Amino acid sequence: MPLNESQNQKGLLSSVFLDTLGSSQFSPAPVAFDAIEAVMIKYGKLFAEGFSKELDNQDINAGGGLDSSIRFEFSKPTGNSYVVSIFMADYAKFVDEGVQGINPGKSINQTSPYIFNLAYPSAKHVAQIERWIKEKNVTAIITVPKGISHLTKQKSLSQSLGRSVKDSKLSDVTGQKSLAYAIATNIKQKGIRATNFKQNVIDKLKDEFRAEIMTAARKDISINIVSL
Repeated sequence: MPLNESQNQKGLLSSVFLDTLGSSQFSPAPVAFDAIEAVMIKYGKLFAEGFSKELDNQDINAGGGLDSSIRFEFSKPTGNSYVVSIFMADYAKFVDEGVQGINPGKSINQTSPYIFNLAYPSAKHVAQIERWIKEKNVTAIITVPKGISHLTKQKSLSQSLGRSVKDSKLSDVTGQKSLAYAIATNIKQKGIRATNFKQNVIDKLKDEFRAEIMTAARKDISINIVSL
C-alpha cells in the first residue's frame, strides 16, 4: 500500500537526512585548477630565469650577487587563489630604473624615481666598484658595462676621469681603490642609466603567459564541470 503524505513526512522526520543537511557530508567537493597551477609555476620559473639571463646579456651582473638573489615562490593563500612571487636583492630597483645624478645638469638619467643625495661615494660603493675592477681585469682603455657608469664605448677611462692614465694594468698605474673611488664619484655626479631588465623580460613573456593561462582555465573549467 502506498504511503500517504502524512506517513512520508513522519518517515522523513524520523530519519537522519535532515540532520545532515548543510554538513560537509553533502558539501560540494573543492574545485581543482591543476592546469592553472602548473602554468603559474612554469612561468614563475621562466620569469626568474629570464631576469637572470637579461642581467648577463647586458653585462650588468658583476659579482653575481644580484643574479644569485633571484628566486620565485608559488603559494595558494586562500581557496582557489594563486600567487607567484619573485624575489631579488633590494638594489635591483636601482639597476633596473637607474639613478639620477647629484648634478642635474650632467645627469644621464632624468626619469628615475631614485636620485643620489650625497656628492661623494660611501665605502661600500667604492668597494663594489673595486670588486668589479678586479673581476673584469680592467685596464686603462675599457668599455664600462651598462649600469656601472656613464662611459661610452668610444671614451677611454682616462678621458672620462679627466686625467692621464697610461695604457697598462690599473694595478701598475694607480691603486685599484683610488680608481674605484674616482669612478664611484663620477657615478654620483652623472648617475646610472636605466637597464629596464625587468620590463624587457615581462614584455617577452607576457603574451605567452596570458595565452597559456587562458588555455589552462578553459581546461580546468571543462574538467570540473564534467566531474560534477
